[in-house]
Amino acid sequence: MRFIVSLVMAATIGFAPVAWAADSATATAGKYPAETVKSLREGCLNAKDVPADKRQSVCSCYTTAVQADIPYATFAKVSETLKTKGPDGLDADSKAAMEKNIFDVNYCRIKNGAGSTAEERATFPDAGVPALHNSCMAFKDIPDNKKSSFCTCYEGMIRTKITYSDWMLLGLAIQLKGVQGLDSEEKGIFSIVRQVRVGCGGGFAVTN
Repeated sequence: MRFIVSLVMAATIGFAPVAWAADSATATAGKYPAETVKSLREGCLNAKDVPADKRQSVCSCYTTAVQADIPYATFAKVSETLKTKGPDGLDADSKAAMEKNIFDVNYCRIKNGAGSTAEERATFPDAGVPALHNSCMAFKDIPDNKKSSFCTCYEGMIRTKITYSDWMLLGLAIQLKGVQGLDSEEKGIFSIVRQVRVGCGGGFAVTN
């Protein structure tokens, strides 16, 4: 999966740049003011591409995730920069925060059944194979001379063991929380992926 850090991408996935609006007066570096949390949630609830019956759960997840992943001081800095200079004025830390925001959006959508198709929630369709293959080829602990045979095994087994939606969810969860932060559902998927790796002749690491 490719995530492009840009206002265009943020708007495309349903959360307009206004979601970055920050309260200036009373905020501390570590805590989001209630009005900012409210505006985040309202911006999320107005997302037209999130099914109406999923918006409450997606937006509850999203507002919690943003507060956990992006310090308010950084959030406020991004908001001010976007207002005064536009996206071209963002520094490296601000771009990283924007990327986390996009990961949060996608994680919460998939976690709550709103970020994938019915087919992706039931199977691992052919459309997902290129991303799966690229992720396998990126494993650093598999020797180059064994990678082709390993990935043939790995890709075939993954497609029979988990759905594409589960695979995307696990990748986003590891990016956002690390292996130690996975919840019970994500740990279950992680365990299956690890078993596939071992069965195909790889090790336990799945994050490299």
